[in-house]
Amino acid sequence: MEKKNLWTTLIELLGLVLATNYARSGVLYLCQYAQLGDVVKFFQILLNNVIPILVVVLYAKYGEQRSATSLGFTAKGWIKHYLRGAVLGVSLIAGIALLSFLFGEIGFRGVSKSLSLTPYVATLLLSVINIREEIIFRGWFLTTPYSKRKPFYAIVAGSVIFGITHCWNADVTLLAIINLILFSVLLSEIFLIYKNIWIVAALHTMWNFTQGKILGLPVSGSPANNALLDFKIDPNSFTYGFGLEGNIFTSIILAVAIVIATKKVVNLRS
Repeated sequence: MEKKNLWTTLIELLGLVLATNYARSGVLYLCQYAQLGDVVKFFQILLNNVIPILVVVLYAKYGEQRSATSLGFTAKGWIKHYLRGAVLGVSLIAGIALLSFLFGEIGFRGVSKSLSLTPYVATLLLSVINIREEIIFRGWFLTTPYSKRKPFYAIVAGSVIFGITHCWNADVTLLAIINLILFSVLLSEIFLIYKNIWIVAALHTMWNFTQGKILGLPVSGSPANNALLDFKIDPNSFTYGFGLEGNIFTSIILAVAIVIATKKVVNLRS
């Protein structure tokens, strides 16, 4: 396989981000045109993830002559890796939420009275394959020739792009973008440690699911609905509007986790 530099690889990365977004929008438009609105609404999480997977896998197969396995889709032990990632995701966001609660960023009001189990369970089940961003930024980008040669440069560059792609989210702040970059760095290092897409997919999924559907807090600017618990957010806090990704406790937790992960990556490469 030909050697590519960082800029060429980043251009390919941005191309895949745009291609997957246009593909998702196109399929959803066709479904709506065919008057399948209810079907689209129910299976939107499924469509939003399956379509990018297909785009990236087909690009890897026909554009680069490599298999889905090279993207981290390993069959052996995938359940164990998924569960490990899920535990990590819940633990990280729970630790951030606890610190936010203790320091008055958020306050607990009780169990939600408007909870409907049907969409809640459906979201949980469909979220199992919530790997849209992971297949691009980890599965593909970190397995490119450049990333294999210069993994730490690739992690930084890819994570900056990951953060930039969220700049148009509602109520975004500079601290939120920095935290999203740190989140991407952590996910990238975990991917390099385990060489497995399932663990980072589960971590990302359960981070979002716990924050939005369990705690009822905004997820990267997207308001939560139909959550299990009801938390209020101090309107003067960094958490307000964007969610826990926007506060300083996220920076602290992620920084500690990155230090631990970096030591493991260095040990593996030494």
